[in-house]
Amino acid sequence: MTSSTTQVNPSVSIPVDTIVLSASGVVFAIFIAIAAKLFNSLESNICDLRAEISDAQKESRAAHQSLLDKIDALEKEFWSARITFVSKDELDRIRSQFEMKSEVLHDRISKISSK
Repeated sequence: MTSSTTQVNPSVSIPVDTIVLSASGVVFAIFIAIAAKLFNSLESNICDLRAEISDAQKESRAAHQSLLDKIDALEKEFWSARITFVSKDELDRIRSQFEMKSEVLHDRISKISSK
């Protein structure tokens, strides 16, 4: 197999195979650089999503605990006879608030997790 050469200047001749290999090396280096940049971007997005999920879970826990504290406070007031009657409607309202906030927070976590 013969190799042709290209003359850059009369005293220097470069084999065409070397030029092709150099060009393919540059293309490969560019490909690797693009792939590394995409990988870093993907890794950054994953870290951001993990942080969002963590924040949403903390908010969910805090809201859940806040509602449990409110329920505990109402129960203590009821049993300590500071109030004589808690209507079923009031307890249902608190329960529905709790369920609604829990659903909203679970929906947020699901949306963030699905990204």
